[in-house]
Amino acid sequence: MLEYIPEHLDFEVEFEPTKVEDKKYVINGDTGEYIGVVGKDFTCANHGDFFRKVMNATTETLSDYDMEDAHISWRSAHKDGWAMMDMTLPNVTAKIATDKHETTLMKRIIALHGVNGTCSTPPSLVLSTSSVSMGRYVASMTR
Repeated sequence: MLEYIPEHLDFEVEFEPTKVEDKKYVINGDTGEYIGVVGKDFTCANHGDFFRKVMNATTETLSDYDMEDAHISWRSAHKDGWAMMDMTLPNVTAKIATDKHETTLMKRIIALHGVNGTCSTPPSLVLSTSSVSMGRYVASMTR
């Protein structure tokens, strides 16, 4: 299950110069569709490679039990230039209780990636009891 990347997001990224000296086009290498304009020095991994690294880091870090029944939903925008993987892990929970209310949260891993410059901020990794958010690159995940 964790090897699946939607076909429309698993494409090679190509670039082509524009008439503006410091810009270049971002092109879906499978369809030839122009999906954005970025700075001439912009580089990126394709979505498939990025999300496979996220999935590999997840399965290497968490136990088989933690990963059991994991659910992934996918979103994309900007002609598939931006993508999001939202993984819910129902076996990794945290109870939150107050005097008036009690609830249980499932851990989520939300990974965002852009091949069109929409996620071109410095890499970040935020860990919390209820969620994990990743920036452009996955270095490593720790518990």
